[in-house]
Amino acid sequence: YPLPVLDLIAIPDFAAGAMENWGAVTYRETALLIDPTQSSASAKQWVALVIAHELAHQWFGNLVTMEWWTHLWLNEGFASYIEYLAVDYVFPDWNIWTQFVDSDLGQALKLDGLANTHPVEIDVNHPDEISEIFDAVSYSKGASIIRMLASYLGERKFRDGLRYYLKKHSYGNATTSDLWGAFEYVAKKPVKKIMTNWTKQPGYPVISAKLQENKLVINQSRFYANPLSAKEQPGKRIVWAIPLSLWQSGQKPKQLLLDKKQEVLPQPKQGFKLNFGENGVFRTAYDPAILKTLEPHILAKELDAADRLGVIRDCFALNESGHFPTSETLLLLQSYVAETNYNVWSEILSGLAWLDNLLAGDKAQENLHILARNYLANIIRQVGWIKRNNESQGATLMRTLVLLAGVKYGHLETLREAKTQFKQASSPEDIDPDVRAAVYSAASRYGTKNDYQKLKKWYQAASMNEEKNRLARALTINQDKQLFLDALNFALSKQVRKQDSPLLLIAAWANNRYKNEIWQFIQDNWTELVERFGQGRYLLRKIIEPLGYLHGKGKDKQVSSFYRKNPAPGGQRAVQQAIEQIQTNNQWQSRELAETRKFLQKYVNKL
Repeated sequence: YPLPVLDLIAIPDFAAGAMENWGAVTYRETALLIDPTQSSASAKQWVALVIAHELAHQWFGNLVTMEWWTHLWLNEGFASYIEYLAVDYVFPDWNIWTQFVDSDLGQALKLDGLANTHPVEIDVNHPDEISEIFDAVSYSKGASIIRMLASYLGERKFRDGLRYYLKKHSYGNATTSDLWGAFEYVAKKPVKKIMTNWTKQPGYPVISAKLQENKLVINQSRFYANPLSAKEQPGKRIVWAIPLSLWQSGQKPKQLLLDKKQEVLPQPKQGFKLNFGENGVFRTAYDPAILKTLEPHILAKELDAADRLGVIRDCFALNESGHFPTSETLLLLQSYVAETNYNVWSEILSGLAWLDNLLAGDKAQENLHILARNYLANIIRQVGWIKRNNESQGATLMRTLVLLAGVKYGHLETLREAKTQFKQASSPEDIDPDVRAAVYSAASRYGTKNDYQKLKKWYQAASMNEEKNRLARALTINQDKQLFLDALNFALSKQVRKQDSPLLLIAAWANNRYKNEIWQFIQDNWTELVERFGQGRYLLRKIIEPLGYLHGKGKDKQVSSFYRKNPAPGGQRAVQQAIEQIQTNNQWQSRELAETRKFLQKYVNKL
């Protein structure tokens, strides 16, 4: 690092998470400031990752700067990758790379599965377009394809290639082609040929695997979350060069490069899984016979956590895209009954939350809650409410995760303890910071008006912004309509910092009972929202993105009509993505709602 100083500065009201100014990095308070006794484990981890991200920018962004916004990912993708590399080095017991698979890779696959995505390298011709590309494609997909390339090249050649790139382009500008050239020079592999479609083309592949005449037949095609988008025009099909790692039970993973639309391999003799370690940026669609053979390896945890996570995540995504029924994924969950990994549970609960949103207001929703409570009961019993001596980071994060889910799905023992802790507390400091989210959630979701006012009072009195954010999320999940609307109005009041208003509006979407109400609130207050956040645009886009939670006849047309009349500066791509997601939701409902109802009713009847 060439400068004599590097200051880290917390800013009280700051639109972004942080900014990598050379020698003086600025942060939101929640991205830098930690109280050793009052901050949760997740907050400490977040601070570590953000600091590492900004420090990585001192090389990727500052020492070597992208030539133009087209190559933004050279800044953000690398910083998003290096942050995990650094944190893993400092805190190896955090198993942070498994969390990368859960968070960054998951976010990349989610956004880039839409037709209204964009290539990693995208032409930028107008200032309005710049803010639109500060998204999960530039950050998370960028980081994910870097991780995939690092796995393919090997650690030493990857590191040496980066050193060559940084030295050659120090105090200058670089393009994506410069990066590929550096890796080719060092690794002596056709990196540009392999990686070009990953950055110049939108989307990513789904790998279909089936057994046929004692052969394993693998096909690739572009994945679309919306099955209607999958009707590509002939001649526009993309073929990716895919570094593919094949795991077979009891054997060392086999490395392949799939660069044709179809690959035919000898049938593995043992249970197998494609994309070992989830290093590849693609989804895998197994035929039912293959998926069945994975179940014992999942149950016995013979597959690593990242691989168990990848199987269930792809299944939920393939339900959404119409590749196979949701009921099959709910059956597969039985293989996860003994699951104890935080990241795998995070993915399971993410899939259930997606389904809960689609069933909101339907008679099947309560049956889904019963299923969720049954699956959660064992892990909640294991983690308990009290932190153990020398507890791992994953165990602490697990407690926060599953207790919050227990509250959401109405797990009685969890609710009872959460309500007791809230009643006995005179201030937040009386509650363990790692369980506060669950306690606050129970108080808001199932409490009284007095409980809501107590939470609001604590919000106003809190000095730590981390604490304010925890309380803000709880305020917006109240099941009383008037209190919910009060929370929305509170979000735009002078009692909430300007930077935090979007947080409350985004958190409110977790309250799927009142989705129509929050959509109406956004419409009613759109002029004010544009005045507040239109200049920075990043926050305005964040407010638009959750509109994709909506579903129901005509909702996509409502959103489209509103934004034709009420422009969203820097947020037009987000509007189109939300509309596409609404259409995807409606597709799922028309295709699978009846069958999912039957499955859940049958499940409950057997109890």
